Amino acid sequence: MRPTLLSLALALAVAPMLGCGGPSRYRAQGTPNAPGVDAEILVGKTQGAQQIDLVVEHLTEPDRLTPGATQYAVWVVPEGGQPIYSGALAVDRGSRVGRLRATTPYERFDVLVTAEPDTFSPRAWPTGALVLERRVP
Repeated sequence: MRPTLLSLALALAVAPMLGCGGPSRYRAQGTPNAPGVDAEILVGKTQGAQQIDLVVEHLTEPDRLTPGATQYAVWVVPEGGQPIYSGALAVDRGSRVGRLRATTPYERFDVLVTAEPDTFSPRAWPTGALVLERRVP
């Protein structure tokens, strides 16, 4: 997906937030575990919470990063807090692009993406390879 298409897809995804002052846009690069990964995170107010729209490009198969991994888990880590599971990226294997929309009550937080097995507990800490990390704001 080209950057212009990525921006267009995200703009359409956050259209409901436009009446609330518009979203903030954050770019992120992959960690040394996944140096080719690029991401865009849009965050905006919606119904008393923060809506997060995450698009991650250039994903490889998760088991190449963590043996037995079958998915990419997304975590929100509130400032001074513990990781909270927000969901799994919906990955289009053909384009190698993953997407997730989530909400959080927190104003300041980190977004983490890890490669996890399908048997992991969303109530547990992230255990797989860290693919992406970005502080918001």
